[in-house]
Amino acid sequence: MVTLPETLPTDTIYISALPQGRATVPYQADLSFRLPKTTTSVAKVDTTVTPGFNIDKITVVGVNNLPAGISWQANQTEFIPSNQTDGCARFCGTPTAYGLFQVEVILESRVFVLSQQSRVIVPLRIMPASSIGFDMDNNVGCGQASVNFSNNNPSDGEAGFTYRWDFGNGKTSTDENPTSQAYDEPGEYLVNYEAIIDTGIYELKTITITEGDCRDLIGLPDYYVTILNPNGDKIFVATHFENLPLPLTFDINIPLTEGTYTLQVNDEDSGLEGTDDRCADISFTLADSILRKDGVTVLLDIPNSPDTIRATDTVFVYDFPASPRIASAFTPPVCAGDTVLLKVSNYTENLQWIRNQNAIPNGQAPSIKVTESGRYAASYTSPGGCSVVSIPVEVVINSLPPIPSFEEETNLLKLIDSTLDVSDYNFQWYLEDERITNATNDTYCASISGNYTLQIEDKATKCINTYQNSISITPNIFNCTISDVENLVLADFKLFPNPTNGLVEIAFSSFYAAPIQLQLFDLLGRMLHQEPLYDSQVQRTLDMSQFPKGVYTLKLFAKNKVFSQKIVKQ
Repeated sequence: MVTLPETLPTDTIYISALPQGRATVPYQADLSFRLPKTTTSVAKVDTTVTPGFNIDKITVVGVNNLPAGISWQANQTEFIPSNQTDGCARFCGTPTAYGLFQVEVILESRVFVLSQQSRVIVPLRIMPASSIGFDMDNNVGCGQASVNFSNNNPSDGEAGFTYRWDFGNGKTSTDENPTSQAYDEPGEYLVNYEAIIDTGIYELKTITITEGDCRDLIGLPDYYVTILNPNGDKIFVATHFENLPLPLTFDINIPLTEGTYTLQVNDEDSGLEGTDDRCADISFTLADSILRKDGVTVLLDIPNSPDTIRATDTVFVYDFPASPRIASAFTPPVCAGDTVLLKVSNYTENLQWIRNQNAIPNGQAPSIKVTESGRYAASYTSPGGCSVVSIPVEVVINSLPPIPSFEEETNLLKLIDSTLDVSDYNFQWYLEDERITNATNDTYCASISGNYTLQIEDKATKCINTYQNSISITPNIFNCTISDVENLVLADFKLFPNPTNGLVEIAFSSFYAAPIQLQLFDLLGRMLHQEPLYDSQVQRTLDMSQFPKGVYTLKLFAKNKVFSQKIVKQ
């Protein structure tokens, strides 16, 4: 039966808990689960998974580490998450062992054509077997235990019940329902129980006729007996034996009290022979065992031995194991993209890694690679079910500084992001991957063309990021300034249409004796096109149809004069 919380998200991972069982007692429980639809919900618990993808198929591959005697069956083992994510598995059988079992559910997920297995741990505690004498609650402890006892032979207020308890911890009791017992030291404590039940009730078990003086017309007598209580009421009539020789035993099994009873020994003569014959009427009490009268001898079995019930069970108190010790070889700071290796040095199994108090899926190995910030710890569970947790290790993964994109203007390389607070960072410029001496500002005046790289370092975290751009310098510009610059007035040039779908007309109002250099740049400062324009060209068409939509910069150089204007490509 699938039973899930009503408020459960549609895309999530959820597995219900398994109730505890008891060894030798039939067990049955349904475990309900909801599987994820996308890798986004998986990534929340497993940082090695990339979020944002739909899961095509999930298969329940198997279940490991079940207690002996317990088997499982799922309502289905294959799920298409886009259609169905809810399911259940029934665990049933009679466990023959007890303890804390870390039941491992193995799942296989497929995204596109890639498959990956994962494991989910579901704890299942099986308590020791109950006895006919008593049961114990919390009889398995770590470091110490406080055990409750249940008497399986209650008196219900009736007299004649006597109890003796030896709890194995140096204390005894004669109470029917003893108080809780404390076990303060690790060890195994044998608990002995005895119940003596003597209620004073006698029971007539059997009547055996060994001799008789009844005669039958045909064959042997057909004996049967009738019992009357002290008030003369008939309380038992036995079925007759037909034509059988003595001795004959009748099973009676009726309770008797003080007083005088009457035993009637009869010969069944109904039918053609007439009424039944009375062989003997014999009186008896609780103290009688042999009756003789009128040639009839009868043996009575009236026991009154008290019932004694004895039982033994064990309280287990285990030592707390030593806490896991985490060794790490990383030296802060750690930056995004780095991996930190954490390792448990004193255990190799029964481990579970924890991040921010949440268990990490598939985190049962002695070591784990960490790629995100958090408080990491490891828990260890001993064979006796005692769990301890290590001292947490704080891992801080620092973000990288922003990418230092830069552009070129009059051979000056400068950051594009004008909002960046340069006082928080250290800068270093490189040319063709070679460090440029003393180039440690956020700007750099380039003197030769080539591939320039700007490295930015966060002063607080020491994390580094870089950006590279191919730069073609403009000749006749010295120290990134134009000598005697007199920008051509807007009337000297006309650019139309602007914005443009592809073609831009450049019209000149006058001629120039020297050639004009035309250069086109994108927003990242990369030169996309250049060509010379001569004085004979009063109008020039620039074809931008091959460039994507965006904002571009057109620069025209004439000797020591420059004209710069933005062009919008639609």
